[in-house]
Amino acid sequence: MKVKEVVAELRGSSVAAEQAREATAAVARLVPEAVRAERIVPPSWLAGIGSAERRAEALDLYTRMVFSCVVDADYLDTAAHFAGGSPRVAGPVDMGALWERFRVRREGMLAARGVSPVGWRGCGGGVRGGGGFG
Repeated sequence: MKVKEVVAELRGSSVAAEQAREATAAVARLVPEAVRAERIVPPSWLAGIGSAERRAEALDLYTRMVFSCVVDADYLDTAAHFAGGSPRVAGPVDMGALWERFRVRREGMLAARGVSPVGWRGCGGGVRGGGGFG
């Protein structure tokens, strides 16, 4: 089922739709910021990605990564709670420095490998072809 179909169904008059609205209202009373009236705007860098298809793919990946972060944070918070402590919170990070460290290590790892037998032609000409997904 597609998201639009789910949303349409939840706006309907079925018992499940009414239960979903009641649950959403109960959550909103406890955690008002969990229910947003305004649209969540994706990051501005998504607009700079070539075609609409590539933007859709990038948004899909971005959404999956954000979801993964939320799930991991919840898992760590829950684990800390049941261990009788509080979650470990790291300070702010320099994303530029992390990206550079990742890029250097990735280049080193790829340089140590041979050319992939798969070829990756659709990704820019191969592992050493200077291409990629961008």
